Amino acid sequence: MIRRKNRTSILSYEQRVEIVKAIRYVDEVVPENDLDKIAAYYKYGFDVMIAGEDHRMESVYIDAERELKKREWL
Repeated sequence: MIRRKNRTSILSYEQRVEIVKAIRYVDEVVPENDLDKIAAYYKYGFDVMIAGEDHRMESVYIDAERELKKREWL
């Protein structure tokens, strides 16, 4: 968070994980160690990729969404 947004998070990583895990549709929560969403797809085989509204316009997400849609993964 500090590296990407130059600010700290209100909630700790652990707190955010617990909130997301509590969502009934979530099977697994994994840390985002890098921004390569295609590699993440191959590693985790996710059905849905979710990005916060503040990231939706970043090229890394736009490119990944385009690639995943092209392959009919999303």
